[in-house]
Amino acid sequence: MIINKLLKPTIISVSMATVMAGAAISPALGLIAEAFPDASETVIKFILTAPSIMIIPFSFLSSYLTTKLTKRTIILMGLIIYLIGGVGAQLMSTVEWLMAFRLLYKRHG
Repeated sequence: MIINKLLKPTIISVSMATVMAGAAISPALGLIAEAFPDASETVIKFILTAPSIMIIPFSFLSSYLTTKLTKRTIILMGLIIYLIGGVGAQLMSTVEWLMAFRLLYKRHG
């Protein structure tokens, strides 16, 4: 019974994680541009859009994985990758590494 009560908040929380990717980074784009003055404006804007672009291939991958793994395992793996991508991007000192971690940021089921 308690599992059924937690199902809706869990689904909503996971769904909100995708929205958080853009909402968290967009106010900081100006500061990122200042921190990386050699980076082009296009690269700076791509930092915001890169995670959304990666949704498409990983939605196919996650749908395939649901035939091999439990949905809970896929969600947990995705949230761990999401955490690594989010925290890792904050620690990078080059725009290339920042971009790599931003591409990782949106990989969850």
